[in-house]
Amino acid sequence: MDFHALIKMHRLPGPKLLLFLVLLALYLATACRTVGPGDSGELIAVMCGWGVAHAPAFPLFVLAGNVLSHLVQTSEPAFALNLMCSLFSALACVALAHAVTLMTGRPWAGFAAGLMLGTSAVFWQYALVTEVFGLNALMAALLLLLLARVLRGIEERRPVLWPLPLLALVMSTSITHHLTLSLLALPVLVVLAVQSRPLIRSGVSGRAVSRTIAWSVVAGLSGLVLLLYIPLAARHDPPLNWGDVRDIGGLMRVLLRQDFGTGMLTPPYVVVDQILKTGERASPLGMRHFGFFWRDLPQSFGWLFPMLAACGLIWVARRSRPVLLLSVLFAVAIVFFFTRVNAPVVPLYLGITRPFYILPHVFLAFLGGLGLAWLMERAAKLHRAAPVVLGAFAIAGTGLAMMFAQWSRVDMRMNAFTRDFGANLIAGMPARAIFLSNGDLFRNSFFYQQTCLGRRPDITLVEQSMMAASWYVRQLRRRRALALPETMTMYTAEPNTQSKAWLDLNLKPATDSLRRPIVAVSLIDGSYASDYRLLSVGLWSEVVRKNESVDVFEWANRSLGAARRWAVASLARDYPETSWEGSEGIFYPYALGRLRALLDMASAADPARSDSAEVPALREAERWRGHRRAEYLAYQADFWQTCITDSLFASRQWPSSLLATRAMALAESSLAIDPANLQALQTIAALRSTVARFRDPVEELRIRRRIVEGRPGDTAELVLYFRLVMSIMRDSALRDPALFDDAQVVRLRFVRLLEICMRCSNAPELAQLHQRWTMPLESAIAAR
Repeated sequence: MDFHALIKMHRLPGPKLLLFLVLLALYLATACRTVGPGDSGELIAVMCGWGVAHAPAFPLFVLAGNVLSHLVQTSEPAFALNLMCSLFSALACVALAHAVTLMTGRPWAGFAAGLMLGTSAVFWQYALVTEVFGLNALMAALLLLLLARVLRGIEERRPVLWPLPLLALVMSTSITHHLTLSLLALPVLVVLAVQSRPLIRSGVSGRAVSRTIAWSVVAGLSGLVLLLYIPLAARHDPPLNWGDVRDIGGLMRVLLRQDFGTGMLTPPYVVVDQILKTGERASPLGMRHFGFFWRDLPQSFGWLFPMLAACGLIWVARRSRPVLLLSVLFAVAIVFFFTRVNAPVVPLYLGITRPFYILPHVFLAFLGGLGLAWLMERAAKLHRAAPVVLGAFAIAGTGLAMMFAQWSRVDMRMNAFTRDFGANLIAGMPARAIFLSNGDLFRNSFFYQQTCLGRRPDITLVEQSMMAASWYVRQLRRRRALALPETMTMYTAEPNTQSKAWLDLNLKPATDSLRRPIVAVSLIDGSYASDYRLLSVGLWSEVVRKNESVDVFEWANRSLGAARRWAVASLARDYPETSWEGSEGIFYPYALGRLRALLDMASAADPARSDSAEVPALREAERWRGHRRAEYLAYQADFWQTCITDSLFASRQWPSSLLATRAMALAESSLAIDPANLQALQTIAALRSTVARFRDPVEELRIRRRIVEGRPGDTAELVLYFRLVMSIMRDSALRDPALFDDAQVVRLRFVRLLEICMRCSNAPELAQLHQRWTMPLESAIAAR
């Protein structure tokens, strides 16, 4: 191997050094100072505790982060890890710039390509937080760089073999880091195979070829040694230990993402749930995400970029058949990839899908650099200064323009949403509590607080959704984290594996000194409701037996005490709809709406026992406008309405007339802001159905029709709507054939939704539902 050439290749001449410094300074100025959104909380917690991340575990990335986090000790471990990802992203752009320079001989075309990529919206956004995509982009850029070096050697009849073992090593990261890299690695491998004959014809000895092949095999296999990190880390049972890998079968389960549905981006049940909740617009069928990818290009890169990428294809077609072959193969791979992108088309999942644009963006930026080089070459024939002017124009019109245009949109410097949420979540939790979590935001923000910042080590988190995996239940048993029914190997539809069974075993009598309080975000099934209630205290609720006495005033003051400790900066910020924060921020209106209602109820009953001190979080909530204001009012209304039948409030202090009147007023105020607010509509429908002075079947039907318009696949709401239709049709004074016809329209829409869901998932219950609702309406309602 020519190590001298290897060292020489990594020297950073002027344009590449400038590119590196510009991007690193840009990322440093805009990087998140704490834990970022999405999976960042989990990844950072894993990197601070030698843990195992969610499948496919990313051992290369996690190992690098663990080394850094233990070498660099800071009060905010996330910041150092965010900067590590910024470094990976800046190096990816430099490697891409060098690849373009090697192919074209024009360093400033390479600079432009690197700057285009580095300032594109999605790439820049994910360079600022701890995420896996920056390292994946670096590996993709290295594949292009090393391939360019091989092709340049063949073209100049000075073949080089030393890049081949490095290519094999980088390709191995398809398994040790991110499988999507194979979408580029496999086409590169095909191009190398096609170029093997020209390489041999150029004078390379057979002995050198054999030695290089041997080195390549060794390099590729040595890269896979990193996979040993997963079982070795799992054996130490760290706090985050996805898959609980103990054997080859467990390792393969993690690498193949079997818990998510191998070969799919999103578990099918998630897709079905979102389609049924929001309707046909959530369906990912018809390659919709592929269309979103192309529409995002001018938004991420600017309108000049697509023209440069198209010119790059012209350059490739005229100058380099190997790169043309690579382009075709990669395009086929990307089309195939998007056939597997099944994320529901709703704001949260659109945001989750966008980082997968980064890999094709790397290749498109490569083409953009080649296209600029071709234009500069043609411009040189017109005037000596023309290439300089053209290059400056392209750099200004792409990278520099997007730098200024995107800055405020991607800037993460002041984003502390996840850290603050975790701090607010644990505020007021009782000592030694078992926390039944449900969802990435709660789990990731909690683990960042506990594992990375060392707060509340006395609390044990149990992720309810993961109890459907047998390895997780075994892990809980081994850690004695949660007493479980003897017959339970995983969560199923059987009663002895559901929430009531867990609570019966874990909520010991109050006299038991070993009793641990249980708190929850929510419980994933309704089996608990016969014997237990949830008392909301901020972002969590305490689980208590229904026969236990509860002092409402003490409950209100305890909730108030927890909310006073909240960090409120994140509550005052507005976030984009497709962002993690924009979608997950709904928990704040829910928690603060219920708190406001509880405090108002306590004050109405006995002002002397109520704490009137100001709460910063509630003060911020009162300033909300638009959608958040509507949600805040709707959850207050819901709380007042549910208390009508709650035994805690069945007294002279809270007459049902007071509860109903206040609930109706709040719900109507919410609808005045947002007429489609489902929570407010459901509250009004319940009041129209159960409260005598509000009872109005026709008005209730109108409200329920609006509900099923917004939730077209919610079977509980559909049954309530259809039963009300049939009840009205039996009343001669109210009977209207148009109502029945409209109900048939709703039923047929539900059937069409089920047909869409059946194309997204093969779950047998979907076919059963479809069979039921294709029957006549009367039979469908009566069926069980």
